Amino acid sequence: MSTEYIVETTHVAGRALRVVFDWHVDRFTHTVGVVDGDRFEPLLVSVEGMADDHWPRSPAFQNLSMMESTALLVGMAGTSHYSASVEAVSSAIRFDMACRVKQQPEYLGSEYQTLPPVKTVDTGSISFISCGRSGRLQLRSNHPASVTTTATATGITLRTNTFAESYPETIRWDYQLDLEVRPLIARL
Repeated sequence: MSTEYIVETTHVAGRALRVVFDWHVDRFTHTVGVVDGDRFEPLLVSVEGMADDHWPRSPAFQNLSMMESTALLVGMAGTSHYSASVEAVSSAIRFDMACRVKQQPEYLGSEYQTLPPVKTVDTGSISFISCGRSGRLQLRSNHPASVTTTATATGITLRTNTFAESYPETIRWDYQLDLEVRPLIARL
């Protein structure tokens, strides 16, 4: 498969946020970046697992369908089944993830590696420079008690804190990336 699937926000001040899904080996990976004019600048790439990983660093998705500006994904790793919706909402991209597990997971979450335009990362924001302009992605969860965010110089991890008292169970986590647009200031 060589088809790319794209979810993109509306353009604000010449910029938009874009997620590109691409098939790699046995699953879809995704890259998050900023569109500046007609140029796409990748900022984050999902960290994927291997075919025999029962608890990969990011959900394993083998099927993807597009419905307008929303990507719907399903897949599995080990005995667990993953599903997600990724949608553009104004200047933000919302990720709503779920995993049906038969036992307590060793790891459940989403992990990203930062790419060179990224200058600083903390648990709530990612600063970058694209096309000579600075920008920031604000990272938040609609259910912050259910997600722990960890930032390093090379990446960011969103790990679910929600576990069940009995199994099987469906565990959900969500997060949103908002593009903070900084106006281009002319130099005199």
